[in-house]
Amino acid sequence: MKFKSLFLTTAAAMAFAACSSDEPAKNGGNGNIDGEGATMYLTVNITDANTVGRANEGDLVPGDPEEHAVNTAHFFFFDENKMFVTEANVWNGGQSGDFEDHNVEFQSNNVLVLKNLTQKNLPKYLITVLNASPELLEYIRETPRTMKEVRNYTLQWNNGKSFVMSTSSFNGGASAFPGQYDDAVYYANLIQESNLKTEPVDVKNVPASDVVKIYVERLAAKYTISLPTGNPFPVDVTIAGLENDNSNNVELGAERVYVKIENFGVTGTEKESYLGKNLDDLTGLWDSWNIAQLHRSYWGKSVSYNDANAALDRPTFSKVNTDLSKPVYSNETTKDFTLIRNKNNVLTPAAVTNIVFTATIYADEAATTPLDLILFSGVYYKKDQFVPYILNRLNATNQLNYWIKTGSETETNPDGTLNRNNYTQVSAVNVELAKDGASTGIFKLVANIGADTQLYAINDNAATKVETSTFETALNTFFTNEKPMAYTGGASVYYVPVEHLLGNNAGSGNNYDYTVSENGQYGVVRNHWYQIEVGKVFRLGQGVFDPSNGSTEELIPDNPSKETFGMAANISILSWKVVKQSVDL
Repeated sequence: MKFKSLFLTTAAAMAFAACSSDEPAKNGGNGNIDGEGATMYLTVNITDANTVGRANEGDLVPGDPEEHAVNTAHFFFFDENKMFVTEANVWNGGQSGDFEDHNVEFQSNNVLVLKNLTQKNLPKYLITVLNASPELLEYIRETPRTMKEVRNYTLQWNNGKSFVMSTSSFNGGASAFPGQYDDAVYYANLIQESNLKTEPVDVKNVPASDVVKIYVERLAAKYTISLPTGNPFPVDVTIAGLENDNSNNVELGAERVYVKIENFGVTGTEKESYLGKNLDDLTGLWDSWNIAQLHRSYWGKSVSYNDANAALDRPTFSKVNTDLSKPVYSNETTKDFTLIRNKNNVLTPAAVTNIVFTATIYADEAATTPLDLILFSGVYYKKDQFVPYILNRLNATNQLNYWIKTGSETETNPDGTLNRNNYTQVSAVNVELAKDGASTGIFKLVANIGADTQLYAINDNAATKVETSTFETALNTFFTNEKPMAYTGGASVYYVPVEHLLGNNAGSGNNYDYTVSENGQYGVVRNHWYQIEVGKVFRLGQGVFDPSNGSTEELIPDNPSKETFGMAANISILSWKVVKQSVDL
């Protein structure tokens, strides 16, 4: 029967071991192990990283059953030189556990079997991994590995079956728990010779000091959201209200639209995570982020912590498809604070993890009529009005001197002047919208006249050939300082940068200052549960030019110094508990 849950007092474990005799040494206790092929026994107890809650947000919370399911437990031992020595089997009434079929036929037996040991390769350190992927096992076994190589192995939070968990990392363990930790390798348990027995013993009779206490934490970060009642939400905006005519005047007015939040996800996350949390060179953070007594550090370095140019994982609009009532997970993602702010010390949202909400803008509260909108210079236009508006502005300033030859009459009139009946001035049908840059909704205007169609400029009585590129330059004349944004089919997104240091930017909406002055203010750390509570939706979000399933538009948030986020949200963070549970297997 496979493991189905992790439990404290009955820490079940199994793993492949080096081939050797299964017989225990005859003399028992801590006898001589200088002989070749000795088999040793180690009593362990696995629990979650024991905290009392995150930032006074309450007690540890269990989460969903599948989040603490354990199918395999592997124990990797290293010698005093920090080189891999062996793995361990479960001891089961005189028989070692079977790695191949993952069977465990006992309860309340916490003894590991270490085979083929001598005094020269006596294990000193232990790294524990729950739900290890086959790739990780192959990596460790294929060649001798150092502890740091194992710690730095990168993988995703989920191996497709269950959550990967590894030994909790924290500093100061050597002084907080004498004999149990070595601060030089803060991501592993320290093994004393007194922990090792040359024959199995009843776990009830093992002194507490001889039991290796293993604390584990998930590699994943978790996110859930809650919305206020009233989805879809009313939002009042300024919309160009009249059809454009030949004038440059556009009548404006307030109009109520309705935003329906559809799904949520995350954008700006690491593609992989270290197997063990990386706390190297973070000694300056210990006072605020490291609590040895709770076996936790609340901050750590993700894979690209010091890399300003590393590409983060970003979904497209259609890939953000998690139901609002379900959780989302990611790899931990942290950056040195100097890499996530601009020259004014204001957050650069694209450098950190953001919750992203997908939304549709509707004309009616029943959410039946989506609105194709365009935002330009603070004014929203219905899509079919925008191009005529731009053409009218060009025409009013004598910048729309572009014509297509369509007639078949004589080129000149009887008086020798140009016969303009042969030419038709360009119109909205000759203009298209095209994606422009990385930001999701930003577009430019391009000519739609056909590759073989010639444009002309008419001056006096002459029609002169004009390059299509000249026309396109004119179309985008007004977009020098600000580019237009499209909400195709009403598609939009909202971003909420995930805070890790709660209360740093207290406020809501445009009252946030988004300043960054120290590490830990923004980021997501393993084994934390980020709960985002939306207070209100007070403006339209970021437009999406191409929301289709085949779109390659990645969701990259704008800088809030230019664009205020349109959603007020509070973030709570809880330590994510591995549930205490005892079961018969």
